[in-house]
Amino acid sequence: QIGQLLVKADGLRDAGQLDDAATLYQRVLGLDAGNLRGRSGLDEVASLRRQQQRVDEAQSLITQERRDDALQ
Repeated sequence: QIGQLLVKADGLRDAGQLDDAATLYQRVLGLDAGNLRGRSGLDEVASLRRQQQRVDEAQSLITQERRDDALQ
């Protein structure tokens, strides 16, 4: 069961479905708190979320800069 959850969680993570992937990794850790692959997957999801947040912030700044240029 844990193996199947991990395969599905990895697929969801790779597809960018980070919330669903995190839920499955947490289920794995609920079944086996010491599962290294589950912990690693959850850590990677957190890293991907931080990366996406940085991209979103950069895109917002770029959009703002263009808006400022348009007003001048």
